[in-house]
Amino acid sequence: MSRIPTNIAFKEWATVIRALETGQQTLLLRKGGISEGGQFQIQHRAFLFYPTYEHQYVDLLQPQYHDLMRQTNAAAPPIDTTRITGYAEIAEIFHLKDMASALALKDQYVWNEEYVRTRFNFKPDWPLYGIVLRAYRLPEPVEMPFRKAYGGCRSWIELEREIPVADAVPALSDEAFADRLNSIRSPLTESGELRRFRCNPRPKGRIPGREGL
Repeated sequence: MSRIPTNIAFKEWATVIRALETGQQTLLLRKGGISEGGQFQIQHRAFLFYPTYEHQYVDLLQPQYHDLMRQTNAAAPPIDTTRITGYAEIAEIFHLKDMASALALKDQYVWNEEYVRTRFNFKPDWPLYGIVLRAYRLPEPVEMPFRKAYGGCRSWIELEREIPVADAVPALSDEAFADRLNSIRSPLTESGELRRFRCNPRPKGRIPGREGL
């Protein structure tokens, strides 16, 4: 995938973004909001990371990542400043049918069992999806003023300007990422639960409103 400048950003816990950018996490868990018209879709195949500091709870992280949250919060920019440090491309999307499937992949994310259970209990009739990301770090952080339009319970936003990503540095080498991807696929394949989905980008300019968890 050619990496071209973009202003599309995906909102996620700042701690999770730091874990992704440093190769400690490769998998996101999502339910709702990325499904439209009865067919699973995701808004964009590639995007910037937009860090959020609200609603981060250390007691929803695995113990080894508690310090990561404290370090991330200590390095947060001023409240009136948006700081973008990373970018990602979607490598794969799949359906996690039950708690056991999600917990079998706990080495691929920073959250703990309580967090995963919360995801399953939210709208229990909705499927939980795993999104495998190839994460990159920008050569230098990019700062811009915070805008009210960036707030609210939305996953996707448009920043005020595009940010170049061609020189972004991958969090993991090609070989390391391939190994990580195989370690995600393996337990799901063995259990017969691996069901992949196509990424169907939303036409440019159509950004959704509020999203589920």
